[in-house]
Amino acid sequence: MRILFISHTMPGVFGPLAEYFASQSGNDVVFAAEYSRRSLELPGVRRLRVRKMRERRPLPGGRREDAARELQRAFLRGEAMHESLRRLREDGFDPDIIVTSSGMGVSMMTREVFPRHFLAAYLEWFFLPQTPCDDDAPYQRAVQLLTQSKLVVDADYLFTLSQGQRQQYPPFIADHIDILPPCVDTNFFSRAAARPFRHEGRTYSREDEVLVFSIRTAEFPRSAPLWAAMHMLLMQRPQAHVFLLCGGRHVREALASGWEALPECSRVRLHLLDFIDDASYRDLLCAASLVAMPEPPTLFFSGMLEAMSCGAALVLAADRALREVASRGECCFLCEEGGLEDITAAVLGLLEQPERLRALQEKGRELVEESHCRQRHLPVQAELLLNAWRRWRDR
Repeated sequence: MRILFISHTMPGVFGPLAEYFASQSGNDVVFAAEYSRRSLELPGVRRLRVRKMRERRPLPGGRREDAARELQRAFLRGEAMHESLRRLREDGFDPDIIVTSSGMGVSMMTREVFPRHFLAAYLEWFFLPQTPCDDDAPYQRAVQLLTQSKLVVDADYLFTLSQGQRQQYPPFIADHIDILPPCVDTNFFSRAAARPFRHEGRTYSREDEVLVFSIRTAEFPRSAPLWAAMHMLLMQRPQAHVFLLCGGRHVREALASGWEALPECSRVRLHLLDFIDDASYRDLLCAASLVAMPEPPTLFFSGMLEAMSCGAALVLAADRALREVASRGECCFLCEEGGLEDITAAVLGLLEQPERLRALQEKGRELVEESHCRQRHLPVQAELLLNAWRRWRDR
């Protein structure tokens, strides 16, 4: 069977499913994406590179102008993907199943290349307006809906990651959306598999007080008192080491000047990390007592599930989607007030309550093993997709 995955970034939400299908005998799996980590390889999966669209700095203007530019970028991404898919078809790859994402415009012209193929679409999050909007927000929402609407019409099978996402759609669409929850390799992301974490010549383990803050975007520190919060945290926890896990080199570079301005006594215990290899990332999570996410996690929750799978307590801002993932008991700490000061205060409070901290660590791991274990749930999800393809084929 030939299976084509299409996304803005690799592995993204499709990585586990692509790797699973590639591990099955007789399958030929191709992954088309504009971006991926250079060191990343999915065993058995062929990468189809897509021309990168140059991201230009925003021009002066209001949200209406921003939305217009984002719609134009979505069409350009769709055009670049169309170009790569057309070459793939001309090279003889005739997919049985296409799995694509509705986000960023990458799927906008998929059906124009493969008009008679089974198309499964992952529908990303969007919000229906609950109250009238008097500012320019409707323009941004309209762009999000436009980049998804064509794919909803084109697709033969629709799925999303959670009930909360599905409920955002009107009933005539929601009734046809399956839920395929995100999965984590709980054998890999486990304390049993981890090594002591090493950084700059020092070894860290759970016996140390290791705290991880996930900083995904360079914009976040500009709108939050990050360095004051980190300095206070380190002063109140004199044995702690804090690792800022940056969402890429550009984020680390944006943080470097703020870090350099800190007092020496803070800098030696506050560490900036760029992307690290998967094993080291796992080792860090397993060494951490606690992982804090002051920014909303990505929609497929991979970071939070990996942290819980490694037995780290999780602190993040309360959100309806997160409540659904953390549905059973107290498996993570959700801050009702999601500001950085509130999250830092919650971190300090938990560190003063070792029994509660330990309970969060244990319950988080239990939740992931029960509801998000890749070894258990991924074959079920693959079979749902295959059954949908069989119904389409036999109709």
